[in-house]
Amino acid sequence: MIFKDHRRLICSVLAGVGSAFLTWWVFGDHSHGPAWTMLEPIGGLITLLLLPGLFGAHVVSGNVHMANMWVAPLGNFLFYLGLTHLLTKPRGQRR
Repeated sequence: MIFKDHRRLICSVLAGVGSAFLTWWVFGDHSHGPAWTMLEPIGGLITLLLLPGLFGAHVVSGNVHMANMWVAPLGNFLFYLGLTHLLTKPRGQRR
């Protein structure tokens, strides 16, 4: 039972870190490199997945035009950490 809970927590943290890194990579102030050309066709889907953090950054800043993009990865980390933690709950406990 303990091992399953650790595995659930590790998966949740990895999903959060992955979404935070993707947010930083897509919206950060740097060059994307050659890997971006492979992901460009699904750029709209990636943006939709990153909307929770972007929305959070706009809410925290109070202004759409002055949003701090360092808040967006943190928001996505917390959102996807919680979502993955809830979705990986064992089936017997979902009732």
